Amino acid sequence: MAWLGAWTLRWSDGRVSCGCSPTPSTAVRERACVLVTILGPAGVGKSRLVDEFLGAVLDTTALRGRCLPYGEGITFWPIVEMLTWAAGLSEVDPREEVLAKLRVMVEPSPDADTITQRLAHLLGLEGARADPEETFWAVRKAFEALASRAPLVVDLNDLHWAEPTLLDLVEHVAGWSRGSPIVLLCSARPEFLDERPGWGGGKMNRRPSSWSRSRRRKPSASRRSCSATPARAARSSSGWPPPPRAIPCSSSRWPP
Repeated sequence: MAWLGAWTLRWSDGRVSCGCSPTPSTAVRERACVLVTILGPAGVGKSRLVDEFLGAVLDTTALRGRCLPYGEGITFWPIVEMLTWAAGLSEVDPREEVLAKLRVMVEPSPDADTITQRLAHLLGLEGARADPEETFWAVRKAFEALASRAPLVVDLNDLHWAEPTLLDLVEHVAGWSRGSPIVLLCSARPEFLDERPGWGGGKMNRRPSSWSRSRRRKPSASRRSCSATPARAARSSSGWPPPPRAIPCSSSRWPP
């Protein structure tokens, strides 16, 4: 069993079910932006857990991006992947068509023109300019525009390889998004917290989590019986690696 903030995902016969409270539908009703981080060693099954979760949540938009371990200009690479897919961009699109597609993507926002120009800079379009704070704002507004059409899940893989600037962007979205059902679903190796020990905490209106790293309780027999994670068989002989886990989430909440 892996805790995603206040959600519980249970594995059974290779499938996942969501229990406890609040459920994803509760998050939608509250129009909350929730930051969730799954921690686990390489090969333990984090990606499968995310895939099963996304397959179980219907009527949502899912954007997926992976942090790269090396390369030039990779700071915002996962966001570039997401925007390229969400806007339907192609490598052969001329500049004006890229701008037009970006604008259509963010059209629900009254700041569509400004957001488009800031995102164009992020995508490397010639002539576009934006400082980091403007880029953070534009990405958040783009996510909110997409979430206005359908609840949005932003899947960020291999966050342990992310540049500090990208981590700052994620925390900006988690801390400042308003009125939009967004789940920031991140996965990383445990050593990620060595570099970012305050991750997931200190955001405005933080929602108390039903799971705490500092106060873990031994699971009951009934809980152990439903804890069939993909790594359980591997652990039975060697005791390692441990199952993926999630750190307490942060969320922005307000009356609907």
